Amino acid sequence: MTAPLRTPLYAQHVELGAKMVEFSGYSMPVQYASIKTEHAAVRQKAGLFDVSHMGQIQIQGSGCVDFLESLLTCPIASLEPGQIRYGLMCNQEGGCVDDVTVYRQSQNDFFLCVNAATRENDRRWIESHARKDCEILDHSDSTGLLAIQGPESARILEA
Repeated sequence: MTAPLRTPLYAQHVELGAKMVEFSGYSMPVQYASIKTEHAAVRQKAGLFDVSHMGQIQIQGSGCVDFLESLLTCPIASLEPGQIRYGLMCNQEGGCVDDVTVYRQSQNDFFLCVNAATRENDRRWIESHARKDCEILDHSDSTGLLAIQGPESARILEA
């Protein structure tokens, strides 16, 4: 049995006293205080989550819009740089390979966030359908990813 992987923030989680558990092959913080306290904080203010275990795949190149339009169920061409959309990546039979969020970084540069448990399968699926005018870059092991959730999130991020 191999030891769980660690996100870039692992040491900080441990130092701050997080209860760590294994999730999708990673040692992840499950809570710092009580579940009730953390639930209330997110519902009333905001909570910050380490989601670095999620798959982080960049797709860029002159054909990436058409490629992503064929790969995902959500419209891609109408996304402006800085916008995010949720969609499904389906197989030829219409079954779901995974649900993803797709971020348009610039005209021909997109970032897909895929589920941790299916990230390797997702990357292989994307690569198996890739076009010559697209470059697929998997940044999953070299990039940290944080998510903030709650009614105060926008105000906190403005600062």
